[in-house]
Amino acid sequence: MLSGGRVGAVESGGVVNRVTGDDASVGVVMGGMGSGEKPGIVRSVAGGGFVERVGERGIVGDVKDGGTVGEVSGEASVQRVRRGGRVYAVVKNAVVGDNEGVIGFVGSPVLPSSAADGADESGAWLAHNRSGGVVEQVRGGGRVQENAGMVKSVSSGGMVEQVADGGAIGSLSGRVMVVDGTSARVDAMSGRENAWAEIDSVDYHATEQIGDGRRDKPVVGRLGPYSRVHFESGNARDVLASIGRVDRGALEAGLVDVTYGSRRESLLPLLREREGVSVGE
Repeated sequence: MLSGGRVGAVESGGVVNRVTGDDASVGVVMGGMGSGEKPGIVRSVAGGGFVERVGERGIVGDVKDGGTVGEVSGEASVQRVRRGGRVYAVVKNAVVGDNEGVIGFVGSPVLPSSAADGADESGAWLAHNRSGGVVEQVRGGGRVQENAGMVKSVSSGGMVEQVADGGAIGSLSGRVMVVDGTSARVDAMSGRENAWAEIDSVDYHATEQIGDGRRDKPVVGRLGPYSRVHFESGNARDVLASIGRVDRGALEAGLVDVTYGSRRESLLPLLREREGVSVGE
């Protein structure tokens, strides 16, 4: 049903059920006719909602109140976007639930952490979480390519490739490949045995001191048990200032691994000294 809205193209069996309102629009919906695939489906767009492209097997449920969906394809599903929510790209098996500028999760609640290495092949994948965007959780096998907004939690087996300038992660139990930008941060990290929380690289620029000699917030707010992080900076003072609280029990038990510089020197002796933990403990 088309009532004042606009539909650009529906190809090869694609489905658009309802577009209402002069400012509601759908760009392209692909079908599966001739390829054996299921068609792309758009169920309802209204009230200034916009859907740019839905590929074969992609499903968009309800977009309204100025919500925007960029691309949905490959058995991905967007259930609801409203009140100015923005979903830029949802591909493969990713699902966006009830979104008001917030993505509920990326990844599977049941996929084991051992599947993380294959996340780019079989797991859910979100290209960009932009400034102002929120992802509640990156689950096992899920991957966010670039985060410049807030990711509240990265579970074991989940991955964020890049935490860009202004980006933040609340709780990290999975993996971050690189933290860069002067205001990028991870508030807390803590893994478990055989599944350490990891930050592969904190870029030099992320540890540069600001203003009176300290960042507004540390790069890593809290180091918990089974945490591993490498800082590219060779300045031990800057690196120490980039770490907030450290779990003393984890430090004593050797469950924290922090290195820095091109020679990957251990920062643990300086951390122990700062936290008042004897080297012999």
